[in-house]
Parts: sequence; C-alpha cells; structure tokens
Amino acid sequence: MSRTYLEWAEKNLRVNGLTGRQHRLIQADCLSWLHNADEQFDVIFIDPPTFSNSKRMENTFDVQRDHLALMKDLQRILRRNGTIMFSNNKRGFQMDLAGLNALGSGGERNYRQDTVRRLCP
Repeated sequence: MSRTYLEWAEKNLRVNGLTGRQHRLIQADCLSWLHNADEQFDVIFIDPPTFSNSKRMENTFDVQRDHLALMKDLQRILRRNGTIMFSNNKRGFQMDLAGLNALGSGGERNYRQDTVRRLCP
C-alpha cells in the first residue's frame, strides 16, 4: 500500500478516535506479511485486487489464479470458529470451493459462496 493511502488511513483512524497499539498500519508486501504472520484473528475481511504487479511484490497477483494460496494463509491465522469475508471485483470470478475443502481443514471449515447481484448496470 502506498504511503499516501497509509497516511489517509492513519488520519481516518485518528478522526474516528481509533488510536493505540491495536490499530497498526504496515507498509509491506501483504502476501509475504500474511505468509509469515503469527497472530490469530476471529474475523478476517479481505478484498484483494483483481490483479497486481506492484514493485513491492516478488511476483504478480491474479485473484482467480492465486485465491487458493491466499485462503490457505488466511485459514492458518484464523481462530477456530472464525470467519473469513472474502470479496473481490473480478467479473466472472469463481471461488474454487473444492480446492478450499481440499486444503486439509479437517472438516472444521464451512465454505459458501454468496453472490451479490449488481443493482446498477
């Protein structure tokens, strides 16, 4: 994430009274950070880009191609009975539900794909 966006986020946190150590803004390759994260979360909201070739990343990111690897890392840091809310804007995106179920979660995870129809043309 660019420095400009981080500064905007910092300002928005401050304006809304959300300051302190529990609110951290990190400028990093998010996939590397996620892969190495050692924290656990109850709820994870994620809205990855359709495609990225950021200079901060080692490789390109394509949400259709890479969502299983992303979900595997998310699953690793999700607490038992936690929830991942995955959203994206790729037209025609198909979540690989069979692939998700094969990640080895031991049947503890329940995957469902909700599709929200566009209200505007």
